[in-house]
Formats: sequence, C-alpha cells, structure tokens
Amino acid sequence: MSGAPGNASRSVHRALRDLVASYLDSQGIQAVTKRQAVSISDSLSEEVALVPDLSISGVDVDVSSKLRHRLSESLDSVQRGAILRDVPAYGFVQWRADRDISGAYVVLDLASFARLLRGDHLPSPP
Repeated sequence: MSGAPGNASRSVHRALRDLVASYLDSQGIQAVTKRQAVSISDSLSEEVALVPDLSISGVDVDVSSKLRHRLSESLDSVQRGAILRDVPAYGFVQWRADRDISGAYVVLDLASFARLLRGDHLPSPP
C-alpha cells in the first residue's frame, strides 16, 4: 500500500524517501522509514505492505516521485493504510523535480489537516 502508486523507479523512490526523512530530521522531526522488503513473501506481509514510507508520531506519510501528479490516487493509497493501521493523520509528499526538497508539496485531506491542528496524532498526557 505504501509508496504512492505509479512511482517509476524503486531506487528513485527510496532515495526520495530518505531525502524527505533527512530533511525532516534536520528540522528536529524524527521520521521512521519503512523497512525494505527482501523477498516476495516479505513484501506481501502486513508488516511491510501496510507500513507507510515514513511514520512520524501518529502520522503516516508516503512519498511520490511521479512527474505527473495524481493527487487523489496517492492520497487514497496512504489513507487506506492509515485507516487499517488506526493512524489518525496521513498525507503524502509530492516531489517537485525543479525544486529543492524543502519546496516539495505535502498533500493531505481537510479531515486529516484538522486532526493535525487539533493534535489528535499526539499521545495523550499521562
């Protein structure tokens, strides 16, 4: 499920995922990257198939390296995984080939945006 559908190259996708994680880390945001599948059965397991490209404290994030933007398709993909994993907020990063990574788009639906603003993705205080 993760990895915005239609990414042409797995190596470009992986490099973009790592670049986004590195950028977020430089901004003080810890993002956990998806473990890579090493076999066909591994790639079909729930531990790999349902995990987004990046997990950030209650937020599922996929990355897209597609040159043709398919916003609905990419958002629906990460949404399905977030619902199955019971993660409150989700979105995806759309790479812009002509821009620095800090200029990439982050796309989320209005409901997920509201949950982020309310802090629904944050752990409850003790």
